[in-house]
Amino acid sequence: MSFRPGQVVARRYHKRNVVTWVQAAVVVADDDDGLLLWQPCGAPLVLYRDAVGRSLKDAPIDELVGASHVHTTFQHYSALMLHPAGASYSVWWMFAGERFAGWYVNLEAPFERHSIGIDTTDHALDLEIDPQRRVSWKDEAEFVARIGHPGYWDAAEAATIRATADRVAALAAEGVYPFDGTHCDFRPDFTWGVPELPAGWDRAPASTS
Repeated sequence: MSFRPGQVVARRYHKRNVVTWVQAAVVVADDDDGLLLWQPCGAPLVLYRDAVGRSLKDAPIDELVGASHVHTTFQHYSALMLHPAGASYSVWWMFAGERFAGWYVNLEAPFERHSIGIDTTDHALDLEIDPQRRVSWKDEAEFVARIGHPGYWDAAEAATIRATADRVAALAAEGVYPFDGTHCDFRPDFTWGVPELPAGWDRAPASTS
């Protein structure tokens, strides 16, 4: 299954059988480099939060008692998101207006396609890379706190996730694709506008990891 340029899709995270994060995005390309999506500032974003506003960044999913989906929007930045086939990460080009503000690397399970978009599982650990390719690690405390927790990653899996982050950080330091300047001047098609979430965004994920 492939997506056509200009198609609106849902990009979702899930944990067990719960959809925990949903973005509306526009397909830029779906080719040998991977699936490339555009999410403009102001696009719909759905978050899974409990009654006091905690998300999976604050507590494991089994501690978010009575949590539900909260509708908001993607704020402050627009993002061009590359999902290489089979990769355990995605690379985001972040834009403040038309200014390239740096890359964001999200460590996650290889994505799974379905009729209205893609599903993946967040691995908590992230990288922030500024336009000069200086790398900062993000959410390490959350990543470490989840090691060995039921439904998350064990020590061996955590080592694999961290090794993946190390490899991507090395690519950035070397200035090779996708950190070679490609897409840093990206401009969206003006006809795309702000996407809406496709119908069915809240259905159960195909996988329950």
